[in-house]
Amino acid sequence: MVGACSAPTGPRPAADRQR
Repeated sequence: MVGACSAPTGPRPAADRQR
């Protein structure tokens, strides 16, 4: 997911940041 890292608005923000 692109952008999720910048805006962690998903069910798993921590996982998005790592990806």
